[in-house]
Amino acid sequence: TADTELSGLAQVWGKRFQKKAEQTLSLMQAIPLQHPDAAEHYADHVLCEAKLAIFRLHGGYGYFPHLLDEIIHIKSHGAKTRILVLPGTDEWDPELMKFNDYAEPVVRKIFAYFREGGIDNMERAAEAVELLLENKIEGFPEALKIPTFGWLAKKSVEKNNSAAKSEKDRKLIISPTSCQDKEIGRVWITFYRALQQTGDMAVVEALTEALIKHGLEVSGFYAYSLREPEAQQEMLQKAEEEPPDAILTMQSFSIGTGPCGGNIDEREETRISFLERL
Repeated sequence: TADTELSGLAQVWGKRFQKKAEQTLSLMQAIPLQHPDAAEHYADHVLCEAKLAIFRLHGGYGYFPHLLDEIIHIKSHGAKTRILVLPGTDEWDPELMKFNDYAEPVVRKIFAYFREGGIDNMERAAEAVELLLENKIEGFPEALKIPTFGWLAKKSVEKNNSAAKSEKDRKLIISPTSCQDKEIGRVWITFYRALQQTGDMAVVEALTEALIKHGLEVSGFYAYSLREPEAQQEMLQKAEEEPPDAILTMQSFSIGTGPCGGNIDEREETRISFLERL
């Protein structure tokens, strides 16, 4: 699973499961398990000792054939570990069902927590995992729907901006330059939804506070991708109401013609149009 997701799981599941002496939680990146020797060693010496193993694999069988084949191998030799294999993206992957020890409705329930993401859903996923460890496959809490994009809560932003504006007003009293009397500068920070989902907001918050200390008004916007038409429309609408003076992005957003200087495709034209309109 992704580093940001592992960070969120460490926060939520770590606190929850460390209270139970009979349960041990282990979290790891799956990428090293793409190597056949690593996959075999992991299956033989780690996986066989687990009561429940949950895999969230970006790329599915195409990226992790050795690991998934090893799972089938140890199960055929009597391993009692219960296996739950989930897609690593927000798209369902029916090919992974043959590696699961649970029926599709159960797998989809667990998958929904990760697909939606967020600290609340990680708490709900932990509740569901505890039920699975008790051999129960019913009574799981419903996953909360989390928007794929949005603005940070206005309350905290307004509080900080109010303090910054008061400081700005005090400075204006002694400022001799008329150009400093203009409206306060407005900055947007865009960042990946994954940071907001996992509560890993230290960098965003530090940048926001630093800008506010310089007397700027700051708005934070999270999105799964700035390529999403709905996210673009939301930003364009906001720009009409409160146009930004600067946009700082923590997301990759490249524009190019592709190999050999080819023509710009429709998606690139959409991105260029979006940037121009902002």
